[in-house]
Amino acid sequence: MTDETHAFAQRLSALLDVEKQLLLSGQLEALADLGAQKTALIGQMSRDAGLVGAAQRAVLRRRAQENGQLYAAALKGIRRANARLRDVKSVLSELKTYSGRGTIRSDGMGGPSVSFKA
Repeated sequence: MTDETHAFAQRLSALLDVEKQLLLSGQLEALADLGAQKTALIGQMSRDAGLVGAAQRAVLRRRAQENGQLYAAALKGIRRANARLRDVKSVLSELKTYSGRGTIRSDGMGGPSVSFKA
């Protein structure tokens, strides 16, 4: 492994480490900055097949796939939280009851209100 190859592999490895830590700590907004760097490094690796050896390439690919699974889990969690918030908002805004005839009747509850008075 040449010095250039080793340095490249270390840069990409370090970037994958940072990405993983951000995903695990929930700092998703910070991931946007890493996207361009990661894309550039992976593009460089794709253009120059000899830049990284096959064994190192496999390790980097596996780590990138693991981070991809963390991304998927984070997205799934965000979607579930969003759905739960929609459900709570729906419950707060509308009460559904049955009438004496057995039909569903909706009564607006208005939701919580906050008054800001000085």
